Amino acid sequence: MKVLISDYRNAFTQEYELSQQAITGLCEADVSLCAYEDEQFLDFLHNTDVLITAYLKIDESFLRKAPHLKAISISASGYSNCDLEALARHQITLMHIKEYCSREVSEHALSLLMSLNRRLPFYKNDVDHEHWQYQEFPMKTLDRSSVTIYGFGHIGKITASLCHALGMKVSIVDPFVQKAAYPIVSKETGAQANFIISHMPLTKTNSHYFNDAFFQAMPSTSFFINVARGGLVDEAALVKALDEHKIAGAGLDVLSEENPDLHNHPLLHRDNVILTPHAAFYSTASIQRLFTIAGKNAAYYLRNEPDRIKKIVRGK
Repeated sequence: MKVLISDYRNAFTQEYELSQQAITGLCEADVSLCAYEDEQFLDFLHNTDVLITAYLKIDESFLRKAPHLKAISISASGYSNCDLEALARHQITLMHIKEYCSREVSEHALSLLMSLNRRLPFYKNDVDHEHWQYQEFPMKTLDRSSVTIYGFGHIGKITASLCHALGMKVSIVDPFVQKAAYPIVSKETGAQANFIISHMPLTKTNSHYFNDAFFQAMPSTSFFINVARGGLVDEAALVKALDEHKIAGAGLDVLSEENPDLHNHPLLHRDNVILTPHAAFYSTASIQRLFTIAGKNAAYYLRNEPDRIKKIVRGK
């Protein structure tokens, strides 16, 4: 069986060798590594049985070039780049990584929250410009603050426990959760918290979930944090809310575009906004888990051991 490990060149990292090692350590397979832009890519793809990738766009056009493809192992937790209907037509199994960086994402969310609350971006910029003087902002200690967590999956639960440990009043918004250790509130009620943290998955029905009405409902001293998916946020509405001082600031690990054009981006160069380049997942350990699990998923598929795959989205 032939396995192809591939991605766009700017995402084709050395860590993919961990996927290769995981496969060869579990089964016999012919494993090739090839960047999407390489001349040999289509030749490799034509003969591939299992593909490992994170970002390649998998649609009908792509699948027509892979007549032998039986399974795809996504080296990520998200798979919005995959056309599930096209995969179903071609009877291709899709696997992704359910959990590998939950603690990292939660800690990143808390880092953004604390940095915004203590106005660290403002102070850094001020000191960089040789101004050594504290400013008086509307500011609460965290044990006197409230936070609403939108999306109460595994990561949301960790974030809630960390916020609770800091003494924060925690509420959650998740239509799929009926019982939790924290109050479950409506979208509108949740918007009234001092901090909003988004851990929601992006679906066909919740694009721009955080829209103009949401930001207008937030108190002017509150902060918005998104460490989930950029498509959940109406960026134009967020920019408007910041420009009109409807909210105090924002911390974003993701934008609407996975590779945004940062030239004159309206969210840049603001003392009350922190942008990080989709880095919340990262730690040395999480990267090792990510690429190792992606390789093991492929190997377990080849060994016909579906119960060991983490996890199957569609197929068997």
